[in-house]
Amino acid sequence: MHDALSAPKFTLKDSKLYFDELLKKLPKAKDRIVIAAMVVLWGEKTDPLFDQIEKALKRGVRVHILLDNYTRLAIVNNSGISSNTWRIRLKKTLLELERFRKDGARISYVGKIGLNPYRGRYHVKVTIVDDDCYSFGGINFSDEHLANNDYMLHTHDQSVADCLE
Repeated sequence: MHDALSAPKFTLKDSKLYFDELLKKLPKAKDRIVIAAMVVLWGEKTDPLFDQIEKALKRGVRVHILLDNYTRLAIVNNSGISSNTWRIRLKKTLLELERFRKDGARISYVGKIGLNPYRGRYHVKVTIVDDDCYSFGGINFSDEHLANNDYMLHTHDQSVADCLE
């Protein structure tokens, strides 16, 4: 528990800095990786992140990826990429996640799919690498979202990481 004098310090990370820090921290992960987002979608930019997650699994790092079922819906493709390209990326995502699951990762799909595709969404965005936490922002785990002018708040704190996990 934190008191006012030892409260964790949060720093604002824009999309580029968040991505760059993940590229540096994922290869060094020793204990845990948690990715929670409404959209988790493989792409050219996220490919090295997926690759580092796979390598971490092989090193024995605990991995939990939590994504909204919304990721599977065609309406996610609202950024102008062709339907065919989107389908290829979704298929690659699902194959990667299944491979992670077989290697011991916990993969959780949440959110309801119904007549209104925007109802019942999981809007939380959390990334944890050991005790480094990124949250309280709006960056999903996809190329398009990493290119947005958005942010995450970062802290290095075990109790915050435990709570967010």
